[in-house]
Amino acid sequence: MVPGGIFKEFVFCHKDSRTLILTDTIMNLELGKLDQPWRAFAQLAGMDHPHGQILFGMRLPLLLQRK
Repeated sequence: MVPGGIFKEFVFCHKDSRTLILTDTIMNLELGKLDQPWRAFAQLAGMDHPHGQILFGMRLPLLLQRK
């Protein structure tokens, strides 16, 4: 686990296969696969494909703790 203030990121490393997996909190949702009201919420929040981003409620604490 990599510290990041309120949110933590995870790093997975499999030495045998030399595979590195990094996680993130970005959401990139396909609107056609969502029902209302989730479709409207995802679009208003800017989490729709192809330019998804982090949910504003999660982004706000990151902005407030910037150094």
